[in-house]
Amino acid sequence: PRCFTLTENETASVLTAGAPDTTAPTLSSFTPLTAATAVPVNSSLTFTFSEAMDPTSINEEHFLLATAAGVYVPLASVTLNAAGTIATVTPASNLSAATQYRWTVTRGVRDRAGNRLAANQTNTFTTA
Repeated sequence: PRCFTLTENETASVLTAGAPDTTAPTLSSFTPLTAATAVPVNSSLTFTFSEAMDPTSINEEHFLLATAAGVYVPLASVTLNAAGTIATVTPASNLSAATQYRWTVTRGVRDRAGNRLAANQTNTFTTA
């Protein structure tokens, strides 16, 4: 160990670094719920993550919405709340009635430390 002597007008600072964050974020909840039915056609989708996410990764490239037949739905916006934990996906127009949809959140979303989802997350719901 080294020993330093400080003069009267000097100060010392010690910086310590914690272990780096290497834990992948998880999708802890979402709406509409798994296999939900009678979802209003004017609904937005919400996704809650286990930790704050990198806002640059929360975009239309990583949040996908399509019909069961594979027709992708244009999105008006994908936004992240101030805490960085809730993403809201808003379709560009009302969804079709009585139609099954599949959403996907891709591994492209990252937390603020740069960790990606472990795998794509996918689920379905049906509109009213």
